[in-house]
Amino acid sequence: MAEPATQKAPITVHDLQGFKQLRKIAQRLEHLHHVGCARDTAGNRQLHFDDYVLLMLLAMFNPMIDTLRTLQMVSELEEVRARLGIKRRFSLGSFSESCRVFDPAMLDDVIAGLWKQLPAGQRPEMFKDLPGRIALVDGTVIDTLA
Repeated sequence: MAEPATQKAPITVHDLQGFKQLRKIAQRLEHLHHVGCARDTAGNRQLHFDDYVLLMLLAMFNPMIDTLRTLQMVSELEEVRARLGIKRRFSLGSFSESCRVFDPAMLDDVIAGLWKQLPAGQRPEMFKDLPGRIALVDGTVIDTLA
């Protein structure tokens, strides 16, 4: 007889980290909120570019968020949305579509601004041990770190 599958305990806001850093980044992303919305003629887009980036970064800060469905469940937590400034939970379909709707090149200025905040003497040393280019889960490559 096979052992029953173990279920993970639900993730709570207290299990998550990175909110302080993500709020700082959120301020730099605000101008991207409506990017990619031009094709939304019905005006019902619920997942915006800034929300998408914050959710992706939240998952990177928290390895326990290991699937899109887990990320969706975390986005349903009211305190998570409040801390990140996200208004609604996202649908899996809109999240999947977002890699085609949102242009990652729009993040170059945000990354450049964050880069400038690093002390000049630490910039190259912090990234010298990276094995190469960093690829996000959705396949987007951030060229600026390479």
